[in-house]
Amino acid sequence: MRWTPLIVAALLAAAGCGPKDAPAGGAGDAGTVKIGVAGPVTGGQAKNGEDLVDGTTMAMEEWNAKGGVLGRKIEIVVRDDMADPKLAPVAAGQLVDQKVVGVVGHFNSGSTIPASEIYNNAGIVSITPASTNEFVTDRKLPLVFRVCGRDDQQSPAAANYIADVMKAKRVAIFNDKTAYGKGLADGVERNLKGRVEVVLSEGFDKAERNFRPYLSKLKDANVDVWFFGGIFEQAAPLLLQARQVGITAPMMSGDGVHGYQKDFIDKVGAGAEGTLTTFLNTEGAPGYAAFVARYRARFEGKEPGPYAMYSYSAASILLAGIEQAKSTDGVKLGAAIHAGTYDLPMGKVTFDAKGDVNSGGYVVWVVKGGRHTVVGK
Repeated sequence: MRWTPLIVAALLAAAGCGPKDAPAGGAGDAGTVKIGVAGPVTGGQAKNGEDLVDGTTMAMEEWNAKGGVLGRKIEIVVRDDMADPKLAPVAAGQLVDQKVVGVVGHFNSGSTIPASEIYNNAGIVSITPASTNEFVTDRKLPLVFRVCGRDDQQSPAAANYIADVMKAKRVAIFNDKTAYGKGLADGVERNLKGRVEVVLSEGFDKAERNFRPYLSKLKDANVDVWFFGGIFEQAAPLLLQARQVGITAPMMSGDGVHGYQKDFIDKVGAGAEGTLTTFLNTEGAPGYAAFVARYRARFEGKEPGPYAMYSYSAASILLAGIEQAKSTDGVKLGAAIHAGTYDLPMGKVTFDAKGDVNSGGYVVWVVKGGRHTVVGK
């Protein structure tokens, strides 16, 4: 399912949260409890926004089925940032105006960083399911959390696999110049220093789709493996063009490429075989199988995207934190989340002082037989 503008408009109308709606569920309101969801709901990364909305919807419906939170029903308010750091603060401002008590989002690090400052300053807790750039939580904003990992955990996992398992001698590194893509690629390059020769390191705009000039250099570099810091919508044409010009060395990337069956593996076809990604060990999570079964039942057989479970977890933590705090006040909610322990499909979750999870770790996956399979820690 794609979140077209028409579908988004219908969803917003159903939630009672059009841009001119009067606030109906803030901290001082006896009506519904509003949870914001912000991410790329339309555009090339709409699948990411779909994960955020689906996961939050599941958590909302499960809580509403057992009476809501603090005796009040929950509703979600969706805002689209189109994966654009310039639009993210606009979406954040709209959610503040809607008097949401917490936000699941954003998806992209470049969007989460500016938006989370707005939420924090407004006294609203935000939990990102997907933004891995270290700066998201290194600022130690008391109301900012994430349930995914960090790039300084992910990039060593990639570099260690390249150097110690693949025994690569020559590597090329590309990035999409975003906070996420460049941050991850730079981390991989730092962790390869003194171990593997990085013969080529370049960035290109996230909107670029003609990669022939870069691939010409890559082909001449004769590398053992090449790394791309970026998102699936760009990785698919990048890898397709690489195969078309005769580059056979495997591509490695991060969580922004992992798991996207229709949008990456199916689009690239046989050329995707052997592609490596780093991602959390989702399938090894204790509640993953049960979550997938509930997801399929709720969304009529649809398979969850890689961040659906983490979005569900973020929303569940927000709601459980409200119950623990016995309040929707942001300061009380943030303190409760920092102090809480949460049993979720992704496992037992606690947070450190920065707002990062104290659990989990990255593993390396390979595309084999048309699907992602774990190959190493």
